[in-house]
Amino acid sequence: MSTKPLTKTPTLKRSRVQAEDQDSNYDPSSENTGLSHLLHTDEGCLDDGFSYSLHNNKDHHDLAILDASADSQLRNALRLLPAKPQLDALIEAFFSNVNHHYNFIHPPAFIRQYVNWSCRTQQRCLQDLQLTTLIFMMCACVTQHLDLDSQTTLGIHLAQPPKDVSKAYHDAGTRLAEAIPAGSYHLINLQWKVLSICWFKGEAKFTEAWHTIGLAVQEAYELGLHKSRHKATQDIEVQIGRRAWRVLYCWNWQLSSILGRPFIMNDIDSEPELPDLKGSAPTPTLHTKLQYQLISSLAKRWQTPQNINSPSKVRDYKKMVEHHVSSFPAVFALSDPDTSKDIEWPWVVTHRYYVQTMAYFMILQPYKSYLLHPSTDLSVPEIQQLRAEAVECSLKTLQIATQWASRVSQGDGQFHLVVLCLFDTAAFLSMSLQRDQVKNFPQRIKVVVAVNEAVATLKELQAISRGAQSSYGLLCKILRKMDWNATNR
Repeated sequence: MSTKPLTKTPTLKRSRVQAEDQDSNYDPSSENTGLSHLLHTDEGCLDDGFSYSLHNNKDHHDLAILDASADSQLRNALRLLPAKPQLDALIEAFFSNVNHHYNFIHPPAFIRQYVNWSCRTQQRCLQDLQLTTLIFMMCACVTQHLDLDSQTTLGIHLAQPPKDVSKAYHDAGTRLAEAIPAGSYHLINLQWKVLSICWFKGEAKFTEAWHTIGLAVQEAYELGLHKSRHKATQDIEVQIGRRAWRVLYCWNWQLSSILGRPFIMNDIDSEPELPDLKGSAPTPTLHTKLQYQLISSLAKRWQTPQNINSPSKVRDYKKMVEHHVSSFPAVFALSDPDTSKDIEWPWVVTHRYYVQTMAYFMILQPYKSYLLHPSTDLSVPEIQQLRAEAVECSLKTLQIATQWASRVSQGDGQFHLVVLCLFDTAAFLSMSLQRDQVKNFPQRIKVVVAVNEAVATLKELQAISRGAQSSYGLLCKILRKMDWNATNR
């Protein structure tokens, strides 16, 4: 079956490919075969399929024919996918607008699988089951936050609201995954689980995301991704797996902080130190590496922020984050960042917002847990100074998150962090303000304005995000319960 032409996507694709050529983790020769070329060629329709397996099974387990039950479930699921031209557009949009945030799906390897999958109409195998689940999750993520303008730009035509379409894709992928035999560990399984976590975070379903992290970590361990490997011996599949591990590690830490859950992942052994970052050009995976290294350092000392239980430790934590952030390339600087390459590298704009927002958000975590603890005496001068620091950091967090929200579009794969920061930081400020019994809350007027702006931003974002919708509703409920309008007149 030949593939019909895609609608051209005037987004991040060209610059993304150029940027990936700069990334030392990528095999430059693999990018010579462009995404569109791979989609439009019939040469990929090979009888033996394309193996993409860390464990290199010699018994061709990935190509084992499905039993009748699994085959029936797969055929039923395939009916829920859109027509081929529309599906092609969704896949193109995923690589243009989502994957470059994480790069744990290698475009040439995936597209070869995708072409083979498209050509195969009979004798479906286990890898078809796994790959179809991954495709559903890719479609779910790329349609999760699409506004009408983005749909037109991307050549995507949805018969229902994107939020509903996205949920339907995710539900279908989840049901289909139940047919994957136990013990069929595979990099593809890890990839769809990571995308499922991303989707849950975008829906503000953090508990579900936490549980899925546990499943993904189990898959990663079975694939041996936690083991130390000499960098010179790592092929692209191992590198992709390690990227997925770094993303999981960061998300595990984030959700442990938010939910007060234990940290369940180990660090990757013998990770090499990064070279001098100030003079080096950023790559699409650099922001994840930077965050991973910082969280790794923090976790070695404190595990998670809720374990920090004194003002001195809170400040030690803050200094550690600030010192690490000060070593970042100029394009990610918190103050006066270098924006000269924004047109050449459009992906770096979103990554800058991500790094800046995450830096402030990370600094704020131990302040929140300590200051909101019932036993904390807010009348103590040292604690009041700590609160003033937390308020200043919160205002910066909301400022950068609001700026980022004004630019979010086209199914941005980092959208969940915008919503999380707006909700979580505004909730912290409002609850802190409620605890102010002596009416000496620092920057009170600015705080009230910032919280109200966060509410307004979430209200606007709920049109394209179910996560923003639920976060907006919950934040409004919190504010009503404390009689926010009357309290802050």
